[in-house]
Amino acid sequence: RLFSALGWFWFIRCHFTEGEEWFKKIIYLRTTVSKSTQAKALGWAAWLYMAKGDDPASTSFLQESLILYRELGDMKGVSTTLQLLGVNEFRGGLLVEARAYFEESLSISRQVNNKAAMPRVLIHLGQFSEIEGNFSAAWRYYEEALELCREIGEGHLTHVVLGTMGYFALSQKDNLKAREYYQEALQICITLKNKRTIGDTLLGFAEILCAEERYSEAAQLQGFAETLFNDSESLTESHLEAIKRSADIPKKHLSEKSYRKVFDIGKTLNLEQAVEIALKQ
Repeated sequence: RLFSALGWFWFIRCHFTEGEEWFKKIIYLRTTVSKSTQAKALGWAAWLYMAKGDDPASTSFLQESLILYRELGDMKGVSTTLQLLGVNEFRGGLLVEARAYFEESLSISRQVNNKAAMPRVLIHLGQFSEIEGNFSAAWRYYEEALELCREIGEGHLTHVVLGTMGYFALSQKDNLKAREYYQEALQICITLKNKRTIGDTLLGFAEILCAEERYSEAAQLQGFAETLFNDSESLTESHLEAIKRSADIPKKHLSEKSYRKVFDIGKTLNLEQAVEIALKQ
């Protein structure tokens, strides 16, 4: 029970290794507690392993948790677990499986009024609409997700939705709208003191700076983001790929040597300096 109570704190403050170490200790006690307690603990373990990029372990824990929630008839637990399974499958490129999880999760969530589980599902259904070229449907999904987040008042989830909307606006060449969404997202993750999500958001700002032809500043934010991911135990393969992808544009306009120089300068910045670069217009 204590592990489950601390799960959100470990996740939001990026203490993933500490949480993982405690999970390895308490997993041997699982047969001594109720199925409900087991299901909650397995769910939080899944969050911690997912944040570290270990999606196979995360999925395994979620599948165990789902079985327990179904046995208990806890449909809120079922719909929450289904949406996280969908996230893992989506991250792994298993889009058919992911969509099935999301659609089942959304159906159950609407029935049992599990609003907390719905925004992530709506985000990913919006991304499916983007893939299919239905941008108006994607926008409707994102707006519904943001409305729900504001209603339930969950900061981290609001940040996730805003980041998705910022990326979408940027892809639609609406740089001003993208900047608006990323700015609100940045304020939230700074308040939460979550280095991982600050890094994610600053990578979004780096793309905006590239669109504004401010390539050196973009490279500095990319360097600072890498430092944040390292500090938060979050430098996963997906984050390395995100940094590499975001570096492609400034590298085209700066020499490899110049890019590396300003990237390394970015690694020495403090948070206030990085935020100043991001918000400067």
